[in-house]
Amino acid sequence: MSKCFRNYTCTNEAAAGLTGRNGESDMKILVAEDNEMCYDVLKELLELKGISSENACDGSMAVEMVKNVDKGAYDAILMDIRMPVMNGYDAARKIRSLGSDYAKNVPIIALTADYSQEEVKKFYQAGMTDYLVKPYDARLLYEKLKCMCENDWQNKKTIDKSG
Repeated sequence: MSKCFRNYTCTNEAAAGLTGRNGESDMKILVAEDNEMCYDVLKELLELKGISSENACDGSMAVEMVKNVDKGAYDAILMDIRMPVMNGYDAARKIRSLGSDYAKNVPIIALTADYSQEEVKKFYQAGMTDYLVKPYDARLLYEKLKCMCENDWQNKKTIDKSG
């Protein structure tokens, strides 16, 4: 079992009907994660559901990848908080400030080992949509992606950002 995930083996029920924003059968996720083992586990879990991913090994690379791809290329971004060069907070802020509707609204899910009310507040202040705490629960990952990415993710946000 990986340190990154609690439930490495998951049932298909957790992501039943998991589709992209436009009802596509596959999604593409940008994973900003500097730990290669954690990225490999995430990649495998995503592939189990027919979801492709690309890796950015630091926050600045994630910003550049979002800036330089076709608008809407990623259905969501999984953003590690503690990364070299540029941390996840700064990367989320820069992505949100890129100016396009896509950059302002694409779901960004923080990946963190540090869970406190203060940290949660920082996630939302940085423009993140939600968060996952390490070690991750794979079923929760699938549920969050399903909620945020199927059909029109701009209207599927379930997070109270006022906190």
